[in-house]
Amino acid sequence: MMRSLPSVLLVVAALGLATFALITAYVEGRPLLQTTDTPRPLILAISTGEVVPGFSTFSQKMTLDDCTFAMQSTLGQLLPGADRQVLASACSKMAVKIIAIAPASSYAWFVEALAQAEIGDTGGMNQALQRSQATGPFEQWVATNRVALAEQHYANLTPDVRAGQEKDLMLLVRSQLGIRAISQRYVSDASFRDRITAIVEGMAPQDQANFLAAVRNASGAVP
Repeated sequence: MMRSLPSVLLVVAALGLATFALITAYVEGRPLLQTTDTPRPLILAISTGEVVPGFSTFSQKMTLDDCTFAMQSTLGQLLPGADRQVLASACSKMAVKIIAIAPASSYAWFVEALAQAEIGDTGGMNQALQRSQATGPFEQWVATNRVALAEQHYANLTPDVRAGQEKDLMLLVRSQLGIRAISQRYVSDASFRDRITAIVEGMAPQDQANFLAAVRNASGAVP
């Protein structure tokens, strides 16, 4: 006895939904399977296109984390120039894919800036940094990454990005974790001291006092 047409359609629809669910689970789960604490296999997986962002925000963040870790790892920094270019280009492509889905992702814009810096595209780095500053002005953990990258390439920053960098520094000085990183940079980077001092002097007295205490702690001085 032949099944009715509606029954057949229901079966086909169910199979289609099941197939889609399996594909989605596979794509979403790939970053979990590929993430590793050692950079060598991760660098290879990214460079050969095996790491791809999933559909969820969580999966996309893990992919961006993988790229950040791979590019900033000691092994990633010691790669031959051509291999570093391949890695950075692959990370840029993934960041751009995520930006197309979530244009307000300040973290994706940061990873794009990091990749462009590795590639050597100063214009692209500045553009991506500015977009990250604009889309995530109050995201402290992203600002911490932005500040580190911007300080590394400070001489090549545009005036707009330098202005955004000042805002990021003010944000971090006001945060418990951020002020620790900024005070440590103050102690270790002489070229940074005058700029951060000028910024802090324009902040509230309590912020100034907190920063001074953090610097004393970072330098090992007794308050």
